[in-house]
Amino acid sequence: MGTLNTANINLTGNFNGNQPGFRVTLDASRALQGTGTRLWNASDGLNGNYFTNVKFNVGSCFNTSTSVFTTPATGIYLWNQVMATGSGAASQSYSSCEYYINGSRIGRSGWSELPAGYQRWTATDYIQLNAGDLVTFGGEWQQTTTFNNQSHLMMYFLG
Repeated sequence: MGTLNTANINLTGNFNGNQPGFRVTLDASRALQGTGTRLWNASDGLNGNYFTNVKFNVGSCFNTSTSVFTTPATGIYLWNQVMATGSGAASQSYSSCEYYINGSRIGRSGWSELPAGYQRWTATDYIQLNAGDLVTFGGEWQQTTTFNNQSHLMMYFLG
């Protein structure tokens, strides 16, 4: 086993909890209106901006009226998304959580096959973003389902 040489480690950034970021949950249980690849707020997604239960929104970068995160600074961001269903969810041959940067579908979590019943669609990624980038959120699914208010979106600036 080797030894750790701290002279070769260089950490930068301020990790004191005041970095720009947000975490929001759905306001209530919401049903998907269609299938395929969609933004959550699209008419054939959840059909509205329902990620309005703000847990934190440091820097006010997430707009609950549009479901858009505007990056305040260039750097690396942590993205996490969880979409949770109740016991009545139909089985899914494929499902995923995704993000879009400036309107382009970029981040895909990979597809999961899920049995009927309680489901948890989840994804995490580290994303290089530029100041002013617009990040929106969505997914891909095979059958309509209803998500509960444990579903959340989160991004946090790491530095």
